[in-house]
Amino acid sequence: MGIVLAILVGLFGHKLLKTNLFAGRYTVSQAFWGFGAIGGIIVLGIAGSYVSYVLSGDQSSGAGWTLAAIRGVAVPVGLYAFVTFVGIWRSAANCETWVKIVVRYFSVFFLSTAAACVMWGWFNFLIAGGVYWLMQRWQRNRTVSVTS
Repeated sequence: MGIVLAILVGLFGHKLLKTNLFAGRYTVSQAFWGFGAIGGIIVLGIAGSYVSYVLSGDQSSGAGWTLAAIRGVAVPVGLYAFVTFVGIWRSAANCETWVKIVVRYFSVFFLSTAAACVMWGWFNFLIAGGVYWLMQRWQRNRTVSVTS
């Protein structure tokens, strides 16, 4: 499941980097409360439900299924957390100094979540990055051959 999600993120995850959230076009309250708090609860809730579902079927005493379940959701959760962190950080750029400091302080949670996802699912991130790189290369070659 994790490799399938990594491939899907590699194919379609670049669209998240072109969103209004990533560009910082939302207000601080929309970015922080909407995407950070509420969106984070939804994404982490879905990821936690998946991990719980996988662990409920694990009858062994080993931690292999636990790690596989966490790796399975690491790429989508990590990408969402990173995009949310950057969006909140950029949205706070036009705020007063004390608001900027407070909001950016609390947004570091999303950066640490993304870092933890990379730590636990590094192989899946390599797969997603490889798929993204191949897709970009294929599109570039296709564009060059059409214009030639």
